[in-house]
Amino acid sequence: MRVEELVARVLELEYTLIPNGLHVPGRPMSHAERLDTLLATNEERLRDVPDARALVTHLLDGGSAPGGSPLAGQEAELRRIDDLLATEHELPALVRALDGRFITPAPGGDLLRTPEVLPTGRNLHGFDPGRLPSVAALAAARRQTDVLLARHAADNTGAVPETIGLVLWGTDNLKSEGQPIGQALALLGAEPRTDALGRVVGAPLLPLEQLGRPRIDVVLTVSGVFRDLLPFQLRLLAEAALLAAEADEPPTHNFVRKHAVVGASERQIPLAEAALRVFSNDDGAYGANLGLLVENGAWETEDQLADTFVQRKGFAYGVDGKATAAPDLLRGLLGATELSYQNLESVELGVTDLDQYFELLGGMTRVAKQQRGTNIPVYIGDQTRGGRRSAPSRSRWPSRPGPVCSTRSGTRGCCSTATKACARWSSM
Repeated sequence: MRVEELVARVLELEYTLIPNGLHVPGRPMSHAERLDTLLATNEERLRDVPDARALVTHLLDGGSAPGGSPLAGQEAELRRIDDLLATEHELPALVRALDGRFITPAPGGDLLRTPEVLPTGRNLHGFDPGRLPSVAALAAARRQTDVLLARHAADNTGAVPETIGLVLWGTDNLKSEGQPIGQALALLGAEPRTDALGRVVGAPLLPLEQLGRPRIDVVLTVSGVFRDLLPFQLRLLAEAALLAAEADEPPTHNFVRKHAVVGASERQIPLAEAALRVFSNDDGAYGANLGLLVENGAWETEDQLADTFVQRKGFAYGVDGKATAAPDLLRGLLGATELSYQNLESVELGVTDLDQYFELLGGMTRVAKQQRGTNIPVYIGDQTRGGRRSAPSRSRWPSRPGPVCSTRSGTRGCCSTATKACARWSSM
């Protein structure tokens, strides 16, 4: 497939799934954007409604829901949310903040899960890190993990992947109360343990009999923001991987142990070092810098991009939370990955809106190709709907990864860093 055709397909999917571009402070949503948002927030209720858009439009215009409608009795709430989305709250709040005046606090999060985030323009308070991942996030994570594994099995004649590359961001975990963290734990076959106050204090393994499948080896590329905001969860994930590597279980049912034992023997390193699975930047550093390289044309071969990714993200974090340079370990682990995976975190922004998808998910995938010599599939999950429609599949994203186009200033055309690579890339 030509690069131009691939980009056109990606953008066509993007405009269908993600209707809006980057938000502009001070510019309220248009009527069409508000309608899209309300349809997304009520997707579960409207799943079997033939013409949901017409129904919501009718309700916003002052009409009533017909008897038996899933939105019966919700008219006032829909109109309230619509009014809040249509009103400009942000610039007045910014002026108040610059004037040193009080800004009303509000919870952070995603509108689909937490309508209380409206109106915008308030002083956000985020989360209690000691309670991530939440019970609801874990339930959604299990559903989404099942969908991912089922889709991979359908694409590979029933095979279970031994190793998956997973990207974790700070923002998508804050919005979803730790759902991607829950996915990583679910793949490893671990589950958070809480104390009497409901705080997460560990991640013991589930028995294989209860898990019902092998433990999947997970290579985690973690953003710098995640590392800084969620240090306990960083250690939690490292602990779960170490416990899996140390578990006295057959290698046919514990791929973490299978690979860690082989890695320790081949590299002549301790098992605990071979079991490191959480990678990020060194302390104080952020990003993979691939966008900067592409933006400035400062690269000649795709291997340079892969090497830069490893140089920037090749610091392993163990149960002590300290960074250790481990570029060769990261290369070897990514060379064994059978697919790379990341969640969409918002109905407003998609993979063609942010260069970070290109940098982290694309960078991870490119290193895997460098080490394996062949492409691996990229799966995109949708966590905005609680995992019920996560469907990470080739039907939503090309099976072969390609250049990702970004948008800026609300435009929907191909621009920004990845587009500059299009003329030079045949695949990522």
